[in-house]
Amino acid sequence: MKYEDVIRQGLVTARQDNEPIDDATAQAIASWLGEGVGRGFRLFLATGVASPQLYKELARLYDLRRPETESWLDALVIYCVRRPTRTRARNWRDGWEGRPGV
Repeated sequence: MKYEDVIRQGLVTARQDNEPIDDATAQAIASWLGEGVGRGFRLFLATGVASPQLYKELARLYDLRRPETESWLDALVIYCVRRPTRTRARNWRDGWEGRPGV
């Protein structure tokens, strides 16, 4: 399944369940948006930890956003804000490769 398919399906499921996106969808969005962004995204991609640096990078991405990815960015921010801790996400997959997208 392609990144875009994982993201679209994850957004649909989150909307249907009236919940934030799941770990896999957050990881796919971060990978798609985060290519070449910075260490906040690299840490997030590796562990699922939403650091202060990640929030700075997300803010920068809002300045560069495109209509087709704005809902993805919104979903990732909500996911990060709603995570209960700064520990590694339980269902995080190792080896998720980056993809350019912004």
